[in-house]
Amino acid sequence: MTDAWQQYVNDVRTWLNQIQSHSETDSALEKEAMNFKAELRDLEENDEHYIQKRMEDIYNNLHVREDRRCKAYGETLGGTGRDADGVCTVELKRHFNTTIDGKRSRSATPVGVTFESVDEKGQALNLAEVAIVQSEVGPFLRALARQGLTVSALHNHWINIDPFIMYVHIQDVSEPVKFAEKLHEAFKSLNRMPVQK
Repeated sequence: MTDAWQQYVNDVRTWLNQIQSHSETDSALEKEAMNFKAELRDLEENDEHYIQKRMEDIYNNLHVREDRRCKAYGETLGGTGRDADGVCTVELKRHFNTTIDGKRSRSATPVGVTFESVDEKGQALNLAEVAIVQSEVGPFLRALARQGLTVSALHNHWINIDPFIMYVHIQDVSEPVKFAEKLHEAFKSLNRMPVQK
């Protein structure tokens, strides 16, 4: 076995170890990676194409699972989850007849929710920004506190806005769909639920 081939096989094993640690509770993916690691011992240099094909299959299976989680995240929040570069994003909006400097604005009332950096235990960084009117501040903050979610900011963005809109930033490290469930429950304290953009 050449040194270059040995290095290649070691690199593949390292990648498989990362897949196994990232597989969380997906035992089928973990088993597939483990079986392929065992299979590597018997492969030779002329099997490089086969190795690449198996790695591609495992990679695709990993992303199918990530897509399912992102889809469930979006559905739980009443929207659509979109995964790009390892960040799942759900964009919703609030329906307020909003003006800034007397001009109608449809873009000033967003609800953005994301998760990323999923670890081996399925815990992720979940972030959200929610546009609310002043009368919703107290009820929404209390609802978030009841759900155990961290409010990291409450502020305004725009001057001369009517009605006066505040923006709440929320962060949490937890399983993404659980976070989405908690946030959705807190949304029930709002005058109207956010809707899909």
